[in-house]
Amino acid sequence: MGIFAQSLIEPGEVTGFIPQREPMLMVDAFYGEAGNEAVAGLTVREENLFVENGFLSETGLIEHIAQSAALQHGVACRKRGMPPPVGYIGAIQDFELHALPSVGENLRTSVRVEQEIMGITLVSARVESEGRLLAACKMKIFVNA
Repeated sequence: MGIFAQSLIEPGEVTGFIPQREPMLMVDAFYGEAGNEAVAGLTVREENLFVENGFLSETGLIEHIAQSAALQHGVACRKRGMPPPVGYIGAIQDFELHALPSVGENLRTSVRVEQEIMGITLVSARVESEGRLLAACKMKIFVNA
């Protein structure tokens, strides 16, 4: 498919690919995939549940990473004619926080599947805004298949 500058999915269509709904919806764009990597996005808005004092919180960044991985998985499921599964964060490793994004920033989050085995997916992720690294981590996600 490839990774593009413009989102391939309109913000209102994201819920067709992931089980999350407002007010917990933390992705609004999908920029594509290449191999085992995909890029998702989020425009930080004032009304976001995780915005505090004009900035998206660390918890919000972590949830955004998890939903970016869910969106990658949901796109793959859609291609196979399956509904998006529910997943749960099992563990977060090597979390690095460099900066919190402010209201109005557009996040681009790269999620790379490192390993999948028996319903557990290990991903590595990088959250950037305008080329600036905001956060990175590895995450284990349990998927209800």
